[in-house]
Amino acid sequence: MDSLRYIDTTIALPIHKFISPLFALLIGAMVFNEHLTISEWAGILFGVLVPLLLINRIENNRQENLKRGLILIIISAFLSGIGAAIYKLGANLFSAVLLFAGIANILLATASLVLHKNNRSKSNTVEVKPLDSSFFKLAFIIGLIQMTAFTTLMMSFSHNGPLAVVYTITSLYIVIPIVLSIIFYNEHWNTRKVVAIVLSILAVVLMG
Repeated sequence: MDSLRYIDTTIALPIHKFISPLFALLIGAMVFNEHLTISEWAGILFGVLVPLLLINRIENNRQENLKRGLILIIISAFLSGIGAAIYKLGANLFSAVLLFAGIANILLATASLVLHKNNRSKSNTVEVKPLDSSFFKLAFIIGLIQMTAFTTLMMSFSHNGPLAVVYTITSLYIVIPIVLSIIFYNEHWNTRKVVAIVLSILAVVLMG
């Protein structure tokens, strides 16, 4: 979320959704003995081209803070890959997948409230808007969507879905927010970004 304050969605999501499946592929190979195929290696090569297309001197001037945004998105991608590996491990260890998913979401909500309280205590340096009914309604809707998505992800792992395959397939959702960000937020786009988005999707498909 913080990275999107500094760089556009059309840059952040393709990079994030290439790097995080790449981490998942490596973890799957090392931890779960999942072997990389020729198509998966081809996907990695395609994915390497994505940052090269999205990061240049022009974009550096257009973005709020390109360097800071890229650092944050890489950290997020790395942690997302590790998180996916932990989800698969949990699905393999516990038969009550729904209970595992529920506990994980409760802990996530608790952590979010702690972070919000911490931000309010630093309100002299960080602008924190007060919580109102619209916030809780939106948070509730988003929570239901994320809970459903997370639960189905856990169920796919519990049915012996390979980490690399399952996680990379879920990464295909990037097309939706990128297109919506261009339509509703008028984010900049050009041929290079369209090609980068197509390559990132192709990379994810090949790695899956």
